[in-house]
Amino acid sequence: MIIGLILLLIFLFLGMPIGFCLGAAGIIGLTYVQGFDLAVNILMTTPFRSVASYTLVTIPLFVLMAEFLDVTGLAKKSYIAAYKWIGHLRGGLGIATIIGGAAFGACSGSSSASTATFGAIAIPEMKKCNYSDELSAGTVAIAGTLAAIIPPSILLVVYGSQANVSIGKVLIAGIIPGAMMALLYAFGVWLIVKIWPKHAPPVEPYSWSERFKALWDIWPMVIIALMILIFLYSGITTPTETAAFGAIVTLLLGILTKSITLPEVIQSLKNTLKTTAMMFTIIIGAQIFTYYLTLTGLTQAAITAISGLDVSNAVIMLLIVIVYLFLGMFLPSMGTMLLTLPLVLPLMIEMGYDPIWFGVVLVMLLEVGLITPPVGLNCFIASGTSGIPLSKVFKGAMPLLAMAMFGIFLMIMFPQIVLWLPTMMK
Repeated sequence: MIIGLILLLIFLFLGMPIGFCLGAAGIIGLTYVQGFDLAVNILMTTPFRSVASYTLVTIPLFVLMAEFLDVTGLAKKSYIAAYKWIGHLRGGLGIATIIGGAAFGACSGSSSASTATFGAIAIPEMKKCNYSDELSAGTVAIAGTLAAIIPPSILLVVYGSQANVSIGKVLIAGIIPGAMMALLYAFGVWLIVKIWPKHAPPVEPYSWSERFKALWDIWPMVIIALMILIFLYSGITTPTETAAFGAIVTLLLGILTKSITLPEVIQSLKNTLKTTAMMFTIIIGAQIFTYYLTLTGLTQAAITAISGLDVSNAVIMLLIVIVYLFLGMFLPSMGTMLLTLPLVLPLMIEMGYDPIWFGVVLVMLLEVGLITPPVGLNCFIASGTSGIPLSKVFKGAMPLLAMAMFGIFLMIMFPQIVLWLPTMMK
């Protein structure tokens, strides 16, 4: 019964992409357990049924919007605005990076895209002002995680589709936790500079006229972010329709401000196609592997075994947190989520936890994995875009990791941080 799990581990160890790992292990396991004909039948029908979903159309639309935001330079302008307003404070450039990451996250939904964007924008500015490499790169890596929890989060969209919960509610549930994490990260930067002033020397302040001009430059991003949040919260449009409006409005604003060209539009479409294909491959592979887990009874056996433990729900929740932190060190976020959801989500529901709350906590746990060694993807991206050694990036991210863990602790102890806004939605 465990042949599929063994094969999955072997394929992962060999470096095979996570989507193909899941699909190949699932098909071979199904062939061994149920026979060749059933495995072929699942392989013929699953790819289409897994992704031919109106809900999943949200993903390429939000990815396309993020691509348009990148080429129009709105991400850079959001950082510059924050930089001009608070950059003169101790650690102000680092805090500006957190604010810019949150603003970009409110329009992009991609942690990797946010990290790559701000790695190219913020780190050179911090270097000019003699910020340490550790603080510069560590701040960029942690700021990137905000895009995965602040709506529109691609990970939360995928979670909602797989967990069969309202996409709109699970996206709105990320607003307060996202804002809380941004504040905790900003406080972490301030605390680092307070304890070790060498990381961030003072910077000359900008004039008031320059500050207000910087605010004027980001009006398109403000419109896009407000439009997305208002549409989602009010229920005027579905999440898919909201994503379509966001992509169209971003493109029109780019044309209006003459900040996007036809070749850039075409390149954005190509990049969106590549990213979407990668994500859908993971979803298809995960669905095939889920069939294997279901048909072999492994899912129910695991739930029964864990439920039968003579321990409290809090202890089980702690074990799940530890497992996700461990998996996040080695596997990509979406792959980890889709691999484990068939096992973990039914257990959470059986224990009485709200699936929307669990989705936000889960995504935050997965994002912590993006800044932990040995395979912290955000740290690799920050290092690659800046040329700062990877060891320094991890060193700079570790103090801020403590802020992330504290934020997760608060969400677990006080679920209303996550659930209050969704319960107020129309």
